[in-house]
Amino acid sequence: MRHGLRGTGRKFTLVGSVLVVFFIIYKLAGGSLGSPNMNGVSVNQIFNKDNSRVYDECLLLHKLGSISDMEKAFRIWDSHDVCRDLHQKFSAIFRLSSSKSHIRVEQPFLSKVKRWLPGRYSKEQIENQEIMSLFNKYTYEHSIINLVRSKRPGVSSTDDVETYIKNLVQESAKNCDFCQYHTNTAKHTFGRIVSKYAVSAANVFPFDGYHGLIIPRTHHPLKFSEEEFLDVMDVATRWMIKGHEETPSYRFPHLTWDCLPKGSASQVHTHAQVTLNSQAHYGQMELLKSAASRYEKEFVGESYFQTLLQIHQNLNLSICLGNARAYANLTPKKDNDMFFIALEPSEEYFKLLYLVLRAFIDEMKIYAWSLVTFFPALVSFKDSDGSWDHKSIPVITRLINRGPPTLLRADISSLELFAASNVNVDPYKTIAGVRRFLQSSGIDSKC
Repeated sequence: MRHGLRGTGRKFTLVGSVLVVFFIIYKLAGGSLGSPNMNGVSVNQIFNKDNSRVYDECLLLHKLGSISDMEKAFRIWDSHDVCRDLHQKFSAIFRLSSSKSHIRVEQPFLSKVKRWLPGRYSKEQIENQEIMSLFNKYTYEHSIINLVRSKRPGVSSTDDVETYIKNLVQESAKNCDFCQYHTNTAKHTFGRIVSKYAVSAANVFPFDGYHGLIIPRTHHPLKFSEEEFLDVMDVATRWMIKGHEETPSYRFPHLTWDCLPKGSASQVHTHAQVTLNSQAHYGQMELLKSAASRYEKEFVGESYFQTLLQIHQNLNLSICLGNARAYANLTPKKDNDMFFIALEPSEEYFKLLYLVLRAFIDEMKIYAWSLVTFFPALVSFKDSDGSWDHKSIPVITRLINRGPPTLLRADISSLELFAASNVNVDPYKTIAGVRRFLQSSGIDSKC
């Protein structure tokens, strides 16, 4: 039994009296003005059979296999009433545009450019590159996608990545603080959370009042089983509960996880970082909450997150596992951006996250990655130690690729820091890679 995910008298289950009471109260109240509205329904109830049929029929009108297909698909959809409505729903949140580059490349430089590009790129293709722009009108996330940019010098590596990681792991294991956590890490005032595959420690240089590390017992950052991963997440949620019990004002939980130095990890021994804040969720989540609230005021009776899910489902970018959903993001923060959402944390939710991580590592050979999970706020009840506040936010995870581990060049520039996101991987390529792995693993991920 997983204590943090399934509960041990804390009522941290997906079903039960607390959730039933929440549904009744939340439906009567009509949701919270300051928070995103899930309308008291589980995520898998968003699409009924009629919606699925409509989605299939619209996809049959024009096959969507690339971000560059969307404009043509929408023009075709606009000639059909139902599909036009789906396009309008998309356009209520997103602005899609495209442009062509205005460049001239002459010899001898043209020959050099062609050597950079695999396959047969003509002079016309090089001079007239397609640039896609996707802008979220509520979050102001802006992604600029030119798939040819992924071929430019300095963004890929021909080094033997597997050998690099093998040597890095072996060398770092010799003096690893996390392998000797009992003597070489700090603990919190409430002690440690200790489990079969993971332990907690305190970050000795914290950026919040409660800032912990969840350390797997295995040193290798890429070798973890489903059981080990779920245990890490179980320890993380138990840590959140424990900190909230000790100081109830600390009720806004977060989890971040960076893999390998290229992913900004300070230690090769993989570890998740967990924090509790006493005021609110961190700024990026508060911005998302504000965007959801603004959308729901403009479109009364609709849920921002439900609409996002519907849009990505309509465009064939979603996968599902029970009540948990994930999609290849239309406005990626960086390459291979996957967005996960469910009503609350559960073993099912973290299993979906695990499967996508394994798809990154085993199928797409993405070894350096970063993720963040925003949890619903914690609340206390008289007859229990705590539960998730469903009126705050759903549980949300973002997962991205940080680039080749051997590449010294940073994966972000002034563009990403101050302007918009430069993305080199088509979201349809991302979801295709994830689906290949799930299919080969015998997992039915169809929504």
